[in-house]
Parts: sequence; structure tokens; C-alpha cells
Amino acid sequence: MAGDCGVCPEVEESIYHVLVECPRAVQIWRGARISYDPGQRWSSIAEFLRFLEIPGGRPEAEERGTRIAYLAYHSWLDRNARVFEGRRSPAGVVVARALLHAEEFLSTAVRPPYGLARDIWGTHSALVAPRYVSVSWVPPPPGFLNVNFDGSMTTDGRGGGVGFVIRDHDARLVALGGRRIFDASVVCAELRAAWEGASYARQILGADRIILEGDSATVIDWVRGRDRAGEGRPLLLDIRILLQACDTYQATHVYREANCAADWVASYAAHHTGGFILRKSDTVPESLLALLSSDFAGRIHTRRV
Repeated sequence: MAGDCGVCPEVEESIYHVLVECPRAVQIWRGARISYDPGQRWSSIAEFLRFLEIPGGRPEAEERGTRIAYLAYHSWLDRNARVFEGRRSPAGVVVARALLHAEEFLSTAVRPPYGLARDIWGTHSALVAPRYVSVSWVPPPPGFLNVNFDGSMTTDGRGGGVGFVIRDHDARLVALGGRRIFDASVVCAELRAAWEGASYARQILGADRIILEGDSATVIDWVRGRDRAGEGRPLLLDIRILLQACDTYQATHVYREANCAADWVASYAAHHTGGFILRKSDTVPESLLALLSSDFAGRIHTRRV
């Protein structure tokens, strides 16, 4: 670990200090209306967290335990941003993000009625629990630009739109763009969107470190060369040339929930004539700004798989 936590230069940093003793940690816990005596000494982080929980197995105890876990996790993320990136968010923002994530998790949890015993082996009473995954947009590492792309088709299938959104490691908007297209399949629209985004990032912004993200597994596999079905397509060849000219790049498949901003841009483009580019200094439509803000806050979506 680093020599200090970025708040207490005279104190040797430890996980215990970051989550319990540091004034920043106390501020975050109190912001969530969880108070304790920072001078009290617990033998471990686990003991401290148990102290904060409500005894017993009732649902409210489980809910409080979930919120405590997310608060501890976001306190640690706050420490990392402070130490490694020099970023410091208000304590209230850290608390809000943690509690938002906790509530999203709790809203998807399926619990049996309290006090109901269930025979997990019985054929009549057994439940098949659906699988869920947590999905969120993740900023790129420092020095990288993240290029999300998406293609959209109109309901009649005779036209569509392509869009891209480019953000930096602080989740700040760098640029976005889209255009209307005609007579294209869904996969062709996705490929065109990937080309538009990669081309703008590389040729206009001069980016040397790019993470290309889309929710089309087919196009991502084509770019990676894992699926040979796309070989020979001029746009695919151009995308590879653009990315291979970078110092480093990644092509990553993400779920649609982590690609909401690009999906919005593509859908907007499908219903408007011509193309458009917006830079960070331009006015962004409120509905898109809400999606960008949600990504910035680290909103977690729950997806059934």
C-alpha cells in the first residue's frame, strides 16, 4: 500500500486505517447516518463491520449489512481515486453512490417470507433461482479514451442510425457523433458505428490508447479476428488498421446496459437527417446528459442472464 492515505500524512496507511480510523472514513460513515467511536479499537475489519450490523437474521439486518458492505467498498474506491489519480469527490457523493448501488442490489434480491422454512431438496417446494449479473459502465484507465459504439434500425427496417460516445478516464465526455444510414442490416450498422467511433478517436482526436466497446458480440469478434465471417469487409479492415496504429488498444464486448449512451445516440441519429458531432463544450440533450451522469455516478444495472 502507499505510505499514507492521502488525508493523514503522519499516519502509516493500512486497510483498517482507511476504513475505520481515517477522518475521511468517519465522515463517509456519518454521512450514511452510521456513527461509532473512531478511538475504539477492533481486532479486525470483519469485527468492525459486525459491530455496525444489526444482530439477528431479520430482513432489515440483511439490508443494513448490504449497505455497510457497499459503503466500505466505496470508501476504498474513494481512497484509490485519491491516492492514484489525485481525484477527491465530496463525501456526500461517495455515500450517495454507495447507497444507490446497495438499493439497486436489494431491489433485485428475492427473499422468502421471513420465518418460512423451505425444503431445498423437495421437488414441489424447490425454487429455481434466476441468475443475475451486475452491469455498469466503467471508465478507461488513465491515458486511454473509451469509445462506445452502437447501431440502430428503424422498425420498418429501411433505415437506421449509428452512434459513438468517447469519454476519458474521469468519465468526462470528449466527443459524440452519429449519422443516419439506409438499407443496412443490424450487424452492418454496428460495424459502421464502430468504424465511425474508431476513426474519430484516431484521426480527429489523435488517440493512441483506445478501448473500443460495443454490445455487438459479432462485431467485437470480427475486430479481434476470432470470427472469420467478417473477413474482407472494407470497414472491418479499416477499423483494424486504425486500431493497430495505436500504441495499445482493446476491443471489448459489453452488455447493452453498459452501452446506453451510444444506444441513445444511434437511436437519435436514426430519426434525424444527416450527421452530427458534439464536443465536450457543446450542449448535450437532457435525456442523454442523464445517461452520461448515470454512467459517471457508476450506476449498477441488474441483468438477468
